[in-house]
Amino acid sequence: GDGHSSFSIAKGLAFTIEQHDENEVIAAFSVKSGEIKWKYEYRSKFEEYFGGIGPRSTPTWHKDRLYTLGAKGHLNCLDANSGKVLWQQNIIKENKSEVPYWGVSTSPFIYKDSVILSPGGQNNNAIISLNAESGKVVWKKHNGNQVYSTPTLFKILNEEQLIIALEGKILSLNPNNGELLWSHKWKIYVNNHNIAQPAQLNDDTLLVTAGYGTGAEAFQIIRDGKKMRTKILWKSKLLKTKFSSAIYWDGFIYGLNESRLVCLNAKDGSLKWRGKKYGYGKIVAASGHLIILGDSGDLALVEMNPNTFSEKIEFKALEGGRTWNYPTLANGLLFIRNSHEMACFDLRINSN
Repeated sequence: GDGHSSFSIAKGLAFTIEQHDENEVIAAFSVKSGEIKWKYEYRSKFEEYFGGIGPRSTPTWHKDRLYTLGAKGHLNCLDANSGKVLWQQNIIKENKSEVPYWGVSTSPFIYKDSVILSPGGQNNNAIISLNAESGKVVWKKHNGNQVYSTPTLFKILNEEQLIIALEGKILSLNPNNGELLWSHKWKIYVNNHNIAQPAQLNDDTLLVTAGYGTGAEAFQIIRDGKKMRTKILWKSKLLKTKFSSAIYWDGFIYGLNESRLVCLNAKDGSLKWRGKKYGYGKIVAASGHLIILGDSGDLALVEMNPNTFSEKIEFKALEGGRTWNYPTLANGLLFIRNSHEMACFDLRINSN
């Protein structure tokens, strides 16, 4: 089915969301066979010219429950084993906010026993925390428009910090109560394109990246007494990620500069090398290598070597054209999909 959702893997099942005619469909497939085990569908269809039809968000599994977010804001909590609905709501309607231009793309984030989301809003409700079991509000905080990246958790300066983007800024929050720890200006000038996930370079330094002429920026978090502030360390136009997130590994940054793979020195943002073009592909890292799913369905393996670009293999993995769905790696198995087909590859060393 149509859409840019990826897979989440748990207990022998692969979960994703796709579009079937006028309905968004949450589906669970057997990891071993690809056979569908259950599905739940509801009436909702999002479509825009450039990104096409269907959901963008990826399901989140937690304690035998599956949390999904549709392109128009439909939040569902399902029994992950059966697909039974446990609770649901539309976070866009509840928050009286708007569906972003490219559709809701952020995925539900679990912290302890809460589901944290960033639907946007101007009434101290841009970021919300819901009880994962009941769906009831735990806290709502802050103002700003929704973007396309997902909340994430980093340990910074020896404390857990919830990192969330809203339009024009990166926020750090106390994940327990939503209180602001620090804010960093981060402006992207085309339809609020904060898409890429931030990366942590060390205990006190984060990397943010974006396409559309923006580039990359590394900034440091500094503690001033009881408060924190940020300081820009370097900027670079050599890493303009569009739909994919950069990878940090052992002092170096790997990512797609628009469509070409590059490697930068994390200390100063200087260029180490330029590699091949992979379109607006997606990257994950494992065992010292980058696994790159190109936007035409080609799969490549590139060594994470700061001294030279070294592609080990590339082959056609998916038919059907445009592939903007992130690959998922779980227990040595690589799960990939697009709107046309899905596949699972065994990457374990002792496999055939």
